[in-house]
Amino acid sequence: MFLKKTNSKKITLVFMAVLLSAALLTGCAAKDPKDTNPPAGNGQEQPTNNDENKNKTALEIYFTRDNQGKIEAVPVTREVVLESEDPAAIAKKALELLNEGPSNTEKEQGLVNSLPDAKLLDLTVERPHVMLNFSQEFEQFGGTARLHAVLEQLTWTMSSVPGIKSVVLMIEGERVGTEERPFTGEGSLFKNLTMDPAAETIATLSPADTLDLFIAVIPDIEKMWALMGANARGVYESSGNIEYTAFSEGLGSWKNYQVTEEKIEGDMAIVTIKGDQVLEGEEQPDAAYTAYMVRENGQWKWDFPPAAK
Repeated sequence: MFLKKTNSKKITLVFMAVLLSAALLTGCAAKDPKDTNPPAGNGQEQPTNNDENKNKTALEIYFTRDNQGKIEAVPVTREVVLESEDPAAIAKKALELLNEGPSNTEKEQGLVNSLPDAKLLDLTVERPHVMLNFSQEFEQFGGTARLHAVLEQLTWTMSSVPGIKSVVLMIEGERVGTEERPFTGEGSLFKNLTMDPAAETIATLSPADTLDLFIAVIPDIEKMWALMGANARGVYESSGNIEYTAFSEGLGSWKNYQVTEEKIEGDMAIVTIKGDQVLEGEEQPDAAYTAYMVRENGQWKWDFPPAAK
């Protein structure tokens, strides 16, 4: 769909930073017995190793299940020791946990690992995107329901990793989901895989998380519109008036940036990002950008600052 452009206000924003908090985990299933401490002989819980527990992180991953004919992604929690806080290392660990499959208790609740048995050839993070390169076995399956389950499981698991809100899928080094190279025999097309802004989970995102997601969905104007605050909606009036080309060449071109600061005051926040940007084809090393964020109905959104009076 091609959209008309309207004159818009040029807004220079300065982003302040964030330390992304671990995603809120809604464990829908009990942990495996191997993840719990067995009771001591006197019925008391055995003392845990405090040093080991200090290094453990609650990691959220998603399995899928058929809920009356509708495939849904369901979060579960795994307590793991992470050797690095680097998003790429966390993403690899999450994929390893998916391949281990659900626990017996989770299986009884209908949870399955829908991902095909394939080798992960490479994983690279350029915030907010993660590039996953699998062997050819990853698309050797059929069925619309299975396809939906695979994409949902990948999208939500990877989006739970701090600094990742988009999945770029590749097979043997070739990007898939495009018109030139559809994914699987089902011919699935997608630019990249991102969370649905209408999902309830979006309300758990911090201002910086939401900024990551907003950058990731560009130039999908419907998703952009859903993540825009009232001032931005007032400027564009409808999603059809969004200057998606300008967004793609500007904010959408940010990759591998760092959130340097995040400042929240009530229902307003300023998030600052910094990195090497390519703006309209011109390299801008060590650039900074400021986002003004507002909270509407419990959800953070990207917005224009209110006009000066």
